[in-house]
Amino acid sequence: MTLITVRTLSREQFVHWMSLALAGAPVQPEEGLRFNAKDGEVMLAWPEGITDARPIVCLERGKFRDFFAFVSTYFGNVQPYTAYFRVLPLELLESLKHERVAFPKSLEVAKIAAGASIAEAWLGAAKNGDRATSVVPPVRSTLSSVLGQCVLAGYEPVALDWVLNEWLQIRSIGQDIAVGPSTEASSNAWQYIHAAISRNGPGRLQGGIVEFLSVALDVGTINGEALHYAARATGSGVDLRSMLVASREERVGRFNKLLSEMKSRRRFGVDDEFLAGLMLAIAGNGSFDMLRSAREFEGWLDGAATWFGVCASLFEESNVLGYAHSVGRRMVRDILVESDLFGMVSADISSTELRFISSGKADLSSVIIGGSASIDVEILPNVVSRLALRGTGQAQQRVEDYEVISGALDEIVRLAERARKISRRSTRDEQPMSDSKGRSKRPNRLI
Repeated sequence: MTLITVRTLSREQFVHWMSLALAGAPVQPEEGLRFNAKDGEVMLAWPEGITDARPIVCLERGKFRDFFAFVSTYFGNVQPYTAYFRVLPLELLESLKHERVAFPKSLEVAKIAAGASIAEAWLGAAKNGDRATSVVPPVRSTLSSVLGQCVLAGYEPVALDWVLNEWLQIRSIGQDIAVGPSTEASSNAWQYIHAAISRNGPGRLQGGIVEFLSVALDVGTINGEALHYAARATGSGVDLRSMLVASREERVGRFNKLLSEMKSRRRFGVDDEFLAGLMLAIAGNGSFDMLRSAREFEGWLDGAATWFGVCASLFEESNVLGYAHSVGRRMVRDILVESDLFGMVSADISSTELRFISSGKADLSSVIIGGSASIDVEILPNVVSRLALRGTGQAQQRVEDYEVISGALDEIVRLAERARKISRRSTRDEQPMSDSKGRSKRPNRLI
């Protein structure tokens, strides 16, 4: 648990603090400042006893727009502001006191986040008729990506709700990328995962799904004990433990039979989504090559795709890290890198400032660097979403087309110049020449 020091600054004091911060490392304000926040005041928070920590600006949720308008007016040369200074809602101040999950379990949670994100990105691409090969930007754009980072970072459930709402809003700003399952289905899955890794937390979920995840995370794979709790959670009567040791043909046959039975009922819940995703993972023994069968979930059991990604990642033999040109390995690498909450910002902009910019007349030119087609948006410290920008794909294509045309024109100019030189030489060679006696002659030419 981290002890947090908080100071409240007036607007004038904040401007003075910013002038010092812009001259070097952000300094911690001196003692003796007011503690009772009033309209127009800003709160700074930093860990107690760490003199070089960079304070975080904390505001009430309703004051973000006024604050960003204020800093854009007074500090126009610091745009976007949240590319250099963190700004968080005051209600999440307690979340800054969290502790990151212990490393052995962090790796498993990171693999789960990668697996669920791959499944969501794949299904989203399949819905759009795109190639069903996941690459880093779509995978990092999914809801499971940010919720997984939130759980991995150790935030409380209230932060999960904040991340979900922010992700929904920033997604409408960028290029429309389908991400597969419904937001409710993905959010439900991560509520269960959060409960499984924080067993003593307040208000945790109860039931067989939590027990299944807890056992699988503890032992590092899906075994008979974990499947015992899964069967109890679904109440389906399916013998999951015998299915685990059955032949591949039999596992696939049981999965297809389950889907047929579910379709005939026409009523589906979280337990059905969990069971279908789990059985597809068992059918492939954790192989993500079974994602092609996740198309069976489309339109009626979408949440099962997320559960497939979660469960398949828990298998010891899972290929989650190497699937689709090792996109899972890339994601695990990225989200296991923990940044200091009170250190330098590495994202391009925060979700709150991005919404402020996009809702006004300002554009994203201050955010886009080097014509990039996507930006990294920080929702919380250590929770970052990749956002594809509208129109950048077409703009990039226009740039590429221009480069092709320009290159072709340059080649035409070179060929024309060469033809002109050849023509001049040919004309000069065709002119009559006289010998010493004044007789006309033509030079010998090599053909």
